[in-house]
Amino acid sequence: MTHSLFVYTSELLTRPELDERTCVLLPGQVKTWGQFVRDVNGWKLAFQAGGFQRVALYGENVYDSAAQLFGAWAAKVTAVLPSDTSPGTCRRLIEQGVVEAAAGRFHPDVFTLPIVTPLPTQEPCRDRFDENLPLVELFTSGSTGEPSRIVKRLRQLFVEVQSIETRRHGANAVSDSDTCIISTVSQQHIYGLLFFLLWSFSSARIVWGERIEYPEQLIERLSLAPNWIWIASPAHLKRLPTHLDWEGARSKISTIYSSGGPLFEEGLLHVHQLLGKTPVELLGSSESGGIAWRQRAVDADARISGTAWQALPAVQWRCENGLLVIRSPQLTSDNWETTSDKIVPLDEHAFEHVGRADRIVKIEEKRVSLSQIENLLTADPLIETAKAFQLKDPKRSLAVVACPSREGVRLMRTHGKSTLVKTLKNLLGQHVERVCLPRYWRFTWALPENSMGKTTVDAAERLFEPTAVQAVAQERDATHATLLITVARSCPYFEGHFPNFPILPGVTQLDWADRLARQLFPGRGRLAGVKTLKFMQPVFPNSTVVLDLTLRDDGSVDFAYASTSDEPHAKGRLLYV
Repeated sequence: MTHSLFVYTSELLTRPELDERTCVLLPGQVKTWGQFVRDVNGWKLAFQAGGFQRVALYGENVYDSAAQLFGAWAAKVTAVLPSDTSPGTCRRLIEQGVVEAAAGRFHPDVFTLPIVTPLPTQEPCRDRFDENLPLVELFTSGSTGEPSRIVKRLRQLFVEVQSIETRRHGANAVSDSDTCIISTVSQQHIYGLLFFLLWSFSSARIVWGERIEYPEQLIERLSLAPNWIWIASPAHLKRLPTHLDWEGARSKISTIYSSGGPLFEEGLLHVHQLLGKTPVELLGSSESGGIAWRQRAVDADARISGTAWQALPAVQWRCENGLLVIRSPQLTSDNWETTSDKIVPLDEHAFEHVGRADRIVKIEEKRVSLSQIENLLTADPLIETAKAFQLKDPKRSLAVVACPSREGVRLMRTHGKSTLVKTLKNLLGQHVERVCLPRYWRFTWALPENSMGKTTVDAAERLFEPTAVQAVAQERDATHATLLITVARSCPYFEGHFPNFPILPGVTQLDWADRLARQLFPGRGRLAGVKTLKFMQPVFPNSTVVLDLTLRDDGSVDFAYASTSDEPHAKGRLLYV
């Protein structure tokens, strides 16, 4: 028999009967509800004392985030939730006058406005939130990557939390008191805010407070309770390493949620093979909130069924000109709104999702479809996936980050990066005017993704920084990778090393090997040293080298650089603690 402790979110602080109950688990700490409502009050008093109206929040963990957020709402202060606290983000918040202060993980040398800390108090906060107030602002990237601010009234969020509870997709198989929630997504994004923070607290479930970054951490934390709901994203699900004890996790994870981007069939089959279940997938956006859900099934022959999407409670939908049109209390108005989702209706209850409407940008006053660029590239056998976007340079130049196929990697190894770029430009030139062709290209083994599984423009643009490593994968598995690295003449590490005879410094080769090993084999600790290091042949500008990385049983990583003709450049072993 199930037992729900859920309460409508506006009243979640008004529950003294929960004060002795565990609220959040953290490393070495157990936080109770009684402690939580006192901490909420400390933040409320601090925001009121400062007289602030708009404050940026970024907690160290979901407990701190919830205490800050609810304290702000109790004080009727608008909570602005940036996706990160990078210098660029802080600069935008300050220069655009978005906030007056901040609370949480903001460094005072970067964030120059007041940083608020909670005031000491032993009194609990028992306030009800005014759900008619627009007290939440989040950020999302539009088609050109400029962060867009989205304002939400509390009722828009609370109605969606109620909808989650109404349709718990199997999470009601056990009582709330027996269920813990764990997350690999951030509470700073709409999906994590709704599922990891608001739903968890509204249902009085116990939460593992820290966001999980590595699968090894997930496996370790599952031993703390018998039953878990996992808030996940495609970025994590499709990369679960096979060598971990997923057999033991099967009985502990009752429900998996996935949102933030598409989980392709290969990733779905991978999750089903490891955990014996498929995730509940959610379709939506920061603007619209949740729209629809599905849970695909996999039979014994690895055939996938149940691909149709069904609307979430309270969401009405229809199809106009091939686009999904919705009406929902989660929207800012009661009007019907057209989304960018292309659908095919199956019946009055379900539809197939067939992609996103074209993203249009202007290059030299000419309209260019970024989706068309990506679709043309991925239709070619040389490219697996691609992301087209405009750089933030004065000309708003068109750029592409792409993952070459095995055939594409072979072309790069044999003839170099320039040949692959020329081949792809010739392909695009058959459909796109020459002036609109991408000017800048980067190739990698996987598109950069945030915690939600989305390839943001900011992440893609970082691959164009002079110090970024240009590497693609020839071979890759859980313990071994062979990478092809383009060493451009523009690489800043050649400067001064040496005049009139530039070669790539050995320390740069070590740094690249360490950086790439950390990305390919997550969980590496601090680099403690290098063993059996040997440099044989120099690496010159405009060359292509092969880097071989092997993860050893003791956690160290062997590396070896060689030319494309197999002449050795350097080798050694990276030691981690």
